[in-house]
Amino acid sequence: MRAWRLHAVGSIDNLRLDEVAEPACGPDDVLIRVRAIGLNSSELQLINGEWEGYHHGRTLPMAPGIEAAGEVIAVGERVADRAVGDRVTVHYWWSCGVCDQCLDGWENTCLQRRQFGRTVDGAYQEVARVPAQFAIPLADPVSFEAAAALSTAAATAWHMLIRHAALRAGEWVLITGASSGIGVAGVQVARLAGARVIGTAGSPEKLRRLRELGVQHVIDHREEPDFTRHVLAITGGRGVDVVYDVPGAATIPPALLTLRPRGRLVLGGYMSGKTASLDLIAGIAKEWRIYGSATWTRPELRHILDLTAQGALTPVIDSVFPFEALPEGLRKMERRDVVGKIVVTA
Repeated sequence: MRAWRLHAVGSIDNLRLDEVAEPACGPDDVLIRVRAIGLNSSELQLINGEWEGYHHGRTLPMAPGIEAAGEVIAVGERVADRAVGDRVTVHYWWSCGVCDQCLDGWENTCLQRRQFGRTVDGAYQEVARVPAQFAIPLADPVSFEAAAALSTAAATAWHMLIRHAALRAGEWVLITGASSGIGVAGVQVARLAGARVIGTAGSPEKLRRLRELGVQHVIDHREEPDFTRHVLAITGGRGVDVVYDVPGAATIPPALLTLRPRGRLVLGGYMSGKTASLDLIAGIAKEWRIYGSATWTRPELRHILDLTAQGALTPVIDSVFPFEALPEGLRKMERRDVVGKIVVTA
């Protein structure tokens, strides 16, 4: 089989299309013929050597990629609830199931986790080995491309906005980096919750696309990096109830100052930098609530897939690349020339 493998961190050019043996199917595993791959900014960080955990438990060369959908082609001898031919997507965060975090319902912060596409070979290959419990079935209305475009982005958005921020109908939410895959999914989840959305993005074309997606108010954060006053004007001086932050260091300082008293900020990325300043006086006086958000849980992913099957969520796919051109998709994402998700078909 073919696999795009990273031979050294530092550049997309270090990905090579290798011919490798298919993985063996362990007794508790399934083998998945990968049909669609969703590209994610964290993969660029890993490839470029910028991801915090890129060296943990992994040897090179390896196949990155955290988001894959396809059909089961082999089943381990101890697997009873998956069958050859099942259509599935991969939950990439392989939690242990027995630690305190897992037992408390927070498998996304399991300390014993393995990670598909990070610590073990992932989506950038034609056949992937996955523990059966992390191969999540797809309903017939959900295509492989839709699953690859929504699983990571929409499940992350749900975990951030609903589980952490407890977003309610009528509330104001500011989504920074709203044209990204996770940003667009945040827009969809926020609108599904009945919230009023303000979105920032970095070009007139991206703002136009956000308006088409139903964002009521848009701001160009390149033209207006200190957008606090603009947001406060939109909300009549009140401020927003929730900030859903995707870029990280560049947008957090002005976004924090848009929060109303006891407003909630949820942190979901750090592509623009890992360190941001915090006005402690304002944070204390206004009783801000700040949440870090790491991925999602399997029940949340199943809920997202159910909503997709019902037509309540629809993937926003920017472009589709064939497997042979996967690095070109990564380069497009690196240029930030994207609204929604880039999908690779295999």
